[in-house]
Amino acid sequence: MTRISWLNRRNLVLALLAVLVAAGLALGFREPAPLVDAADVVRAPFRVTIEEEGRTRVKDRYEVSAPIAGQIARVSLEPGDRVAPGAVLFVIDPLLSAPLDARARAQAQATLARAESALQASQTQMQVEQARAALADSELARLRPLAATGHVSAAALDRAQSEVRTAAAALRSARFAVDVARHERDVARAALSVNGTAAGSAPMPVRSPVDATVLKRLRQSEGTVQAGAAILTLGDLDSLEIEVDVLSPDAVRLQPGMPVEVERWGGDTTLSGRVRRIEPSGFTKVSALGVEEQRVWVYVELDGDREAWRRL
Repeated sequence: MTRISWLNRRNLVLALLAVLVAAGLALGFREPAPLVDAADVVRAPFRVTIEEEGRTRVKDRYEVSAPIAGQIARVSLEPGDRVAPGAVLFVIDPLLSAPLDARARAQAQATLARAESALQASQTQMQVEQARAALADSELARLRPLAATGHVSAAALDRAQSEVRTAAAALRSARFAVDVARHERDVARAALSVNGTAAGSAPMPVRSPVDATVLKRLRQSEGTVQAGAAILTLGDLDSLEIEVDVLSPDAVRLQPGMPVEVERWGGDTTLSGRVRRIEPSGFTKVSALGVEEQRVWVYVELDGDREAWRRL
């Protein structure tokens, strides 16, 4: 009886060992379970983004040229200097000029008449932009209390705010165009006023037509210049914007007023902006891999205080 009990125990131990070996082999040769990430399912907005590199540009530029041929004094202004309207940019001593014949005088008078007409057209356009800006302000003032009570959507309020910013930028550009047209008229008058002057007559100061910043100095040293030679490039830094070349399949999904986030611009924060304009025509660009791509220029207007992006 004792021998039979001992045999049963040995058989039981061997069976357990066999089961353990079989289980170890099964675990060793089975396919491991795939690793997955688990997360809670929640309802939230879905954002589709288009990421591209862009560069800043000044929307309103003005190139100041010599109105007459003469001896220009040394230009002391440097890029980055701020100039007020009417400030002297440089001075030109007129050279001896031959009297205008009948044909040249008629051409000069026609140029002056054209400049005066352009000034009137720009003033009319400025009045149109003023009316548009006033309408946008009144529309925003009407929608704000309605949005606070929930009678209009937040998207409608955002569109009204975007329209106010767009109208303000267009009005600023229209005023800039009026100043430029007035300066062109003064240049045309100056071309007639110096007719027949002799060398050594009173120098002619060339003044800034707008409140702007010197972007580029094309000539610095004293010397003789011809009429129309570019001397300085001025620009309104408050109209700074970003231009981005976007792939044409992505550009067709964009619309003016869409929000834009500017990252990796050199600051610690993310700048906000909106799509101002999408050019209707495209261009071909060769990528770094040698592939020809069809791209479209998209212009982004920055929102918020200028101090937030003044280092751009």
